[in-house]
This record gives sequence, C-alpha cells and structure tokens, in this order.
Amino acid sequence: MCRECDGDVFSRQCDLNAHVKKHHYEYRNRTNLEIVTECIEHCGPSHWPDALDFLQSFKWDPPPYRSTMITKINHRLETNIVETFHSVTHASVEACKPVQHHKSLTKQEFNADQILALQVLFERLVLFPLPTTNPATQSNKSSNKKQTQGLASVNRTINERLRLFKQGRIRELYEEGNKVISKSPREMATNPERLQKNAQHAIDLDNVKSANIRLTKDAPVAIIDDENLKILEKLHPPSLGRGVQKQRRSCRYSHDQRKINFTPEQIIRVLRRLNRGKAAGLFGDTLDLYIKCARRLDLNHPDDYQKAKRLAKLFSLVASRQVPPGFQAVLRKTYLVALEKDPNDKTKLRPLGVPSAIRRIAAAAVLTEYSSVIAEHLLPYNFAVGVSGGCDVIIKTMQLGVDRYITEPEKENRLPTRSLVSLDIVNMFNAVSREELREIIADVFPTLEGFADMLYEDEGQTYVRMGDGSWAVIGVKEGFSQGCPLSPVFAALVLNSILIKLQPELDARAKARLAAGDKGDDGRGSVGLVMAYVDDVNALLHHDDVHWFLKKFVELATPRGGVLNTMKTRILTSTSGLSLVDRMSSSTNASIRATGKDLDAAIETYSTTKDNAGEIVKVEVTEGLRVLGAPIGSSSFCRDFLQAAMSKAKLDSEKILNGLDDVQSMVRVYSMCTVHKLTHLFGTDVLNTDGDALPRNYFLWQSELTNNFSEMTNSFIQSAITSEPLPQHAEIITSMSIKSGGLGLQHPRTCAVTQFMLTMKRCLQYCRDGVWLGFNKPRIPLPHTITCLFRDWDTSNTRVMTAFQQYSEDFAAICAGAPEASVKGNI
Repeated sequence: MCRECDGDVFSRQCDLNAHVKKHHYEYRNRTNLEIVTECIEHCGPSHWPDALDFLQSFKWDPPPYRSTMITKINHRLETNIVETFHSVTHASVEACKPVQHHKSLTKQEFNADQILALQVLFERLVLFPLPTTNPATQSNKSSNKKQTQGLASVNRTINERLRLFKQGRIRELYEEGNKVISKSPREMATNPERLQKNAQHAIDLDNVKSANIRLTKDAPVAIIDDENLKILEKLHPPSLGRGVQKQRRSCRYSHDQRKINFTPEQIIRVLRRLNRGKAAGLFGDTLDLYIKCARRLDLNHPDDYQKAKRLAKLFSLVASRQVPPGFQAVLRKTYLVALEKDPNDKTKLRPLGVPSAIRRIAAAAVLTEYSSVIAEHLLPYNFAVGVSGGCDVIIKTMQLGVDRYITEPEKENRLPTRSLVSLDIVNMFNAVSREELREIIADVFPTLEGFADMLYEDEGQTYVRMGDGSWAVIGVKEGFSQGCPLSPVFAALVLNSILIKLQPELDARAKARLAAGDKGDDGRGSVGLVMAYVDDVNALLHHDDVHWFLKKFVELATPRGGVLNTMKTRILTSTSGLSLVDRMSSSTNASIRATGKDLDAAIETYSTTKDNAGEIVKVEVTEGLRVLGAPIGSSSFCRDFLQAAMSKAKLDSEKILNGLDDVQSMVRVYSMCTVHKLTHLFGTDVLNTDGDALPRNYFLWQSELTNNFSEMTNSFIQSAITSEPLPQHAEIITSMSIKSGGLGLQHPRTCAVTQFMLTMKRCLQYCRDGVWLGFNKPRIPLPHTITCLFRDWDTSNTRVMTAFQQYSEDFAAICAGAPEASVKGNI
C-alpha cells in the first residue's frame, strides 16, 4: 500500500516501487546554501557560507559538558526554539533528497552531512550552559546577586544565540560553547550535587522512575581510570569472525529497496509517549526537544501537519538508511557511563549506553510499527515483544509446571519427573553476533535490513568520560548498543535462532522415549518446555534432557556470542528441600541411578558458585527459584520471598521520605514506583495461600503481605504529612482511585485476587484461542507443552487452579458472558 496515496494497493513490491518513483520521488537541484537560506529564517547578514565550510570539516568531538539548558526553556522562548528547530528539520529533509545529476554527488555544496549535522548539534549550539563564576573568588552576597542575574538572563542569552544561529554564525557559537567546562567526574564525586535536587528535577520532568532510582539505588557513577577502563573494554569483545554466512543484496541508496515510511500520526504518537529528562546523547542532543516539538503540534492545523510530515520523513529516511554514510557513522557513536554495582568492589561495573536522540526515536518508531510482526516470529519461544502480559504467561506456566512435575509428585512420595533450568547469559547485549542478526533480518524482516545494516554493518564507537574529564574511545565490533530501544529485540532474535534449533531435538528425544514405552508426564514422552523473555531462558525438562540441553545450548550459543554464566545458571530439582540427586543415586533402579548421575554431572558443570574459601562448588536448588521477578517453588520459599520484597519496599519508602521535601512528590514516587513494583507479587500471594484460607469475597483479601503493606503505607503517609496515626477511613481513602478522591495506591486487599484472576484468564484465553497480537492480526497458537498445563482448569486440584476456581463465578458475573463462553473450552 502506498502511504502517500489513499487507497492505492499493489500486489507486487516492484509495482509499488515503480509507483513511488514515478509519483512521489523527489530530487534536489538546490545547493546546501540555497536550502538553508530558504528553510531557515535569517535575520541580519548571512554567514552561512562560512558555516557550511565549518560543518564540512567539523570533527565530531563530545562537548566539555553533559547537559544543556533544554529544561529551562518555556513559554515564548520555547516557541522560538521549537520553530527554529522545525526549520532545521525542513532543511535536513530537503538535503536528503537524491541529487538529480549523479556527478553532483561529489560536490561539497550537495553534501547532506553538512545540514544533517545541524540536526544533532542544534542544542549544543543554542542551549549550551551559561558560563559559571568561581564561587571562591566572590562573597556570598555577590554570588547570590550574580546567580539571580544569570537566571534572569537565560531568555536573553538564548534568544541572542538563536539570532546568531539564524545568521549562520555556527563557528562562533561552537567555539563559545566549548569554553564552558563542567566539573570532571572526579570533581563531581568529591562535591556531589544534592540528591534531593536531582530527584526533584526528574519528578518535575515527569520522569518518576529516574527519580526513584536516584533516591533508592546505591549505585554511584564509577570514576573511570586506566584500570577499570580495561574492564569496560572487556565488556566489548572483539569480532567473532563469523564472516558473511549468506550473501545479501546491498541496500545502500537503492531505489528498489524496501523502505520504511512513517505517517505523521505515527511519529507524533511515538514522540508524545517518550519520557522527558532522559540522558543526553554524546553530542548533547536530547529527546526533550523532539518531545516539545510533537506536543505543540495540532495535526488538524495545516501548517502543523506539514511540520509533523517533515518529522515523519526525517525518521523514515533514517530508518530506511537513506542518509549519507557520514551521518550514519555519527548514529553509530554512543556515550557510555558505568555505575558501581558493589561499593566494596570497584571492578564490578554496570555499563549504561546512551545513543543519539535521532537513533533512539527512529528505533522506537520501528519497534512500535513492527512489534506484532516480530512477535509472530519469536513466538512461541520468546514472549518479550508485542505480547500483552507475556511475562505473566511465562510465570504462570512455570508455576503450573513446577507444581505438576515437581511439587505434586513429591507430595505423593514419588520422584519429580522434571527439573526447572534457568539460564543466565554473560553480557549478552554487548557480545552476541551482529552478523547472525543481519542474516535473520535479511531473511525474515527485509524491510528492516537497511536500518540494521546501518547500525551494525560497520564498527561503532562508544565514548567513555575519564575521571579527569578527558575522553576515551572503545571500538564496538559485536553486540548491540545499550540504550537503543531495538537492542533487546535484536538480542531476542539471535537467542530465538538458538531455541528454534533446540526444540525439534527435544521433541525427537521425547518421541524416542515414547517409542521405548515411556509415556512421560504428558503422555507424549515428556516433551521439553522452553520459554524466554528477551535473554532470560527457563526450561522444564525431563531429567534425561537437562545435561544434553545445557551442552547443546553452549554448543549453539558460543559461536554466536552467547556465553553461559555457570555462576548464575540454576537447576531446580525439588521443592521439598531434599536433594533429588541423592535420592536418585540411592535408588535400586539402575536406570534412575544413571539418570541421577547424569543430572549431577549437569549441575556440577553448569550450576556452580564459589564458597568462602574461593572454591567452585555445585549448586542444586531444592526449594525455589526466582523467574522474571516472581518466586516459583515451595510455599515457604515464596512466603520468604514476599517478606524480603516487602522489607525492601519499606526501606525504599524511608529513602523517599528522607530524600524529598514535597509531599506530592513523595506520594507520586511511592505510588508509581515502590507500590507498583509490588503489584506483580500480589497474585503470588494468592496462589500461595491454602485453599481453605481463601476469603469468600475477592475484594477483601487478607494475608501477611496485606498487613505488612497496610503498615508500610500508613507509616509512609503519617511521616509525609507529619500526622498522628491514621484512622481506618483514611487508610481506605488512600487505596481509592484518584477520580474518586483517593490517592490511587493499589492495595493487595482489593487488588490481589483481581490481579491473579485477570492474568490467569488471559493465559487461559491464549491457550484456547492463541496469542493476541493486535487487531487484524492472526492469533498465534501455543504448543501442547504449554496448553496441557492449563487444561481442565475447572477440575484440577493444583493450588493455582484451586484459587482460580474459588472466584471464577464472581468474575464471570462481572465480565461479559459465562465462564464457559469466556475461558472454558478445548485447550
């Protein structure tokens, strides 16, 4: 379908390409100077010839500061900034049009890199920080006066810079901005800004999650020196040397290649959903400027629609790789900051990558447009992309599987029939094969081939700011840039290529057991169940398959950069606290002893840790595991997990109280972060309650978690408003919706059963009808290994189904249709 014409549909890609080339393909015959003169409003004498010469030879060095004054602009000043930036976008789109005469491609005056540089450097040129005065050289009175004058002059200063920008005095603005030097990381560590100021600033920008991290996480920015720089370099391994396994066509500047075309409505929707206050890119470019542009546009207004159309065109060009090679190299540059994982061990670092704003927005738009298509490819192995409630599907499936295959047999004094294997992959985002990804994209998603090749065909660079303020550059030859919205998807695609090869062999092993007379626990020879969420893989496997599965995974994953972390990979064999390996080894059955020996070898090889003496020892998990943040195992393990989560939440609430002064900000962070991080555990609290103890009314849930939650919330509200103990009606008001006059705090008393029932109902519907990926999209059926666990929900006596049966009639009366019409059926 042609996105430029309404209703034009073509049966072949070549016909669409011919139509677009004939009716919608525009060429440029104007030079860069003519474009900037026409698109960017000028005032005073023009210096654009000098500006273009400067941009032609410009060296892409990071600015000496990390943040601009983007958060200080508003009202009329914001209007001026946004309008000027729209004119830059207009010029960028015009410059990217192909030159009609190919001989002109080598001419400097037609080089689109010159104008596209302004798209990235705009904030750096216009919004660089004001110069600061050394406080040691002035009195407090003088310092306060100058500070007031400085704040008052922000509007005047930025408007003056805008005037210089419109005149083309780019070189002057660039050199002036480079004179502003911020504190080095080492100086910032010795004189840190107030935590309260940073957190409150994030809240003011509606970035509550960042505020919560600053208040509750003890992970300061690491000071990078020559020693830990080597650690960061090791996190970016050398090329795997796989080479091109399958020849692909070149998609560089081809008229016939498949292109991505975003509509104005799509790109504005993406921009408006982005969060403000995120870290700036390497060159000071932020998401905030694009967000401001989008939020000020009214698509019903013709002029605003044209501006939105240009934004959509710009990101379509980037996503289709229709920008010059020089600008592509800029998009491959990222900023890297490392956080300390352990204050006592400076070598343990957590790297965080920040790509350019244009790259992040283009990736977010691509993900929004293609999430359902990618989900269709990843299912039924990976549920991370495009699946509503994908995390819940994995958790509920694993809970049911552990109950059926491990817990229930042990209650009947039988041996468990399966083990739960939880894999951990070392540094996956930075290490997996780019060439493997590009082959998958070329075969399955050819429209995305240009974008993927632009980002990962050539080596990238990540810039690290050293402790003294200087910069170090690390070459990035493999893996996917952290901070890019598409990186988790790309990692999942590579991992999926491994799981796709494993599952048929697991099926074959089950068929062999069935042929030998072993029907297994599912009547089909115990077919292995493998489910993943991005790079978290969990598998319920027959004991005979565990060692083979791990060995085969290593064999397939290692050449693709997926290195198994044996220190974190775990194998759950029992939920009774007793070793399954010991019981198998002491069995009188020779076959069981052989299986126990093989299982023990798997644990000894792939599930290990270091003891107090530093010796590597095996770890057999016999109580429970954490899967995607939820406890799975024995009731005692789950209760201990919930108690630990509540203790952590209470500690976080105290940090919020101590770190903020504004009551509204306190409640907002507490509601959207502290409470929100507990809601996924409410359902676990329900299913770990004995059936006899389930209350009759689903909206009056009572448990130890509920009591602890009430105590935490009451204490938080009392401390926030410095009040006496809250009366009971006040506690009820806190859990009422904001529309009803409450605080909107989700409380397990009213939400626990509802959360459990709705997630279970969705899982049952997925098992019966297939996974819903969106309107007008085919549902993806789930395999028998999953659906068999949800079968006979109305008669099953497992703890999960018992809880669901308790409240199914109540929810059927609320929802449309009877239980038989909504969830029951042939699964």
